[in-house]
Amino acid sequence: MKAALLGLILLVPFTLCADIVRAQEESSILFVAPSRITMKPDENITEINVSNKSSEARRYDLAIVDQVMNEEGMTQRVETFDYSAKRLLKFVPKRFTLKSGERQVIRVMATRTADMSDGDYHSHLLFREVPLAMQDKAAVEEERKNQTAAQFEIKALYGVAIPIIVQKGQVASDISIGEVSYIPASDGAPPHIAVELLRSGNAEASTKLNIRLDKGGESIPVIKEQWVPIYREVGKVTRRFPLTELPAGTSLKGGKILLELVKDNMKNPDGTPAMVTKEVMF
Repeated sequence: MKAALLGLILLVPFTLCADIVRAQEESSILFVAPSRITMKPDENITEINVSNKSSEARRYDLAIVDQVMNEEGMTQRVETFDYSAKRLLKFVPKRFTLKSGERQVIRVMATRTADMSDGDYHSHLLFREVPLAMQDKAAVEEERKNQTAAQFEIKALYGVAIPIIVQKGQVASDISIGEVSYIPASDGAPPHIAVELLRSGNAEASTKLNIRLDKGGESIPVIKEQWVPIYREVGKVTRRFPLTELPAGTSLKGGKILLELVKDNMKNPDGTPAMVTKEVMF
């Protein structure tokens, strides 16, 4: 998995898009590798490498938090949920300070229990930056007394979070294309294509999605290739794609919309990538 340069995410409110941690941001200050962890059923320990890419010293507190996905493919913070990995994970260190250019290794350990059903469980490891002036507990407590909860969170500056998936036993999932619809432009918004993606199995499913227009033998890209994950807690996600990539004046009428899923880490018997295609006429 390639490392991503992670951008700043404001902690108030702390809500993540499902694929935010895979984005590369030019203004990043914290380099995290890998930017996504999957611990296989026989894997109990893994490491994360971080480095301070800014020009000044920064301190981070670490915590495991839960994020669940909704049917729009967005994630939001919750205290817990059925497939949380929070109780399974431990990590060291819990806080660290890095000078400019310095690096730190985070060790993450997973403990599975006998009462767990097979499948995957996920949480996020949050790196939360806090001011260097708040190094000791007494300073933190004093700050809490003098600020409201919301103000204290703002004082905590910025943070990034990476997903950690813990697998147990037999793990399998699949992804397919459901309903596809065209949404005309309205209220200043461009026209959209809404694509329903269906997940099955006991684990996350993910895919690379391509949409193109076949018109008179010409293949016209409709969207840039998208990586789409569907977490275990949701069986259906509807993603909406604005038709802003089409050349000006291009009409969908008289052409075929071709949707193509390239399944993540799945191959056909001949070694080619597993692929699902669907044709739609509007």
